[in-house]
Amino acid sequence: MFLPEKDPKVEAQEILNKMMEVMEAIIRKEREVVRLSERTELLADEIALEAEDWVELARGLLSVLAGNAFRLPIATEGRCVPRPRSRKKRRLLEEIARRGVASLTIDPAPDGSARVRVEGGDSFEMPRMGAELLALLAEPGGRNSPDGFVGWKTPGEIRFALRKRLGKNVSPRALAQGVCRLRDRLSRNGVNPELVQTRRGDGYRFALRIKETTGRS
Repeated sequence: MFLPEKDPKVEAQEILNKMMEVMEAIIRKEREVVRLSERTELLADEIALEAEDWVELARGLLSVLAGNAFRLPIATEGRCVPRPRSRKKRRLLEEIARRGVASLTIDPAPDGSARVRVEGGDSFEMPRMGAELLALLAEPGGRNSPDGFVGWKTPGEIRFALRKRLGKNVSPRALAQGVCRLRDRLSRNGVNPELVQTRRGDGYRFALRIKETTGRS
């Protein structure tokens, strides 16, 4: 059977089309490799950060077991989310916080801010709202506290006391933000933020043992 010869131009165009298909396939594969590489790098970074967090938490736990003050820098600057995203890490911090602290000193400054020292650690600055809130949460009294810590204060009680101290109303949302910022400030200065405890039906408190000395000069 006689087969007519292909037009060289048509044959060349077919070859060119095939080459273009191959090139497009190569480009797609290259993009997939790049995306996979980027995801791998991100995963490696996340694993490294996770490992660093666990190392810090382990150091904190060891120092607690040794009876020393501990530092757990877990919050990110500028974010009011000092609590770890990992439930395991948060549970570990909560478990450490159940030990409480023996002392808390709040030294007020003329502008309303204060220098805070927790259980012999380094002192750090606390803005007025945080200082007043911390002082309230650490005050003796309160309710439902048979565990040797200061008692719980309800949100209503805290808002009423803050209104008297600050000279302005404090809304429920402002109180929640104040607690969040207080935890953030503690965390960024090496103090376990879970020492600011919350319990449904009882309210808030700072895990300070009442048998020891609390100072507010």
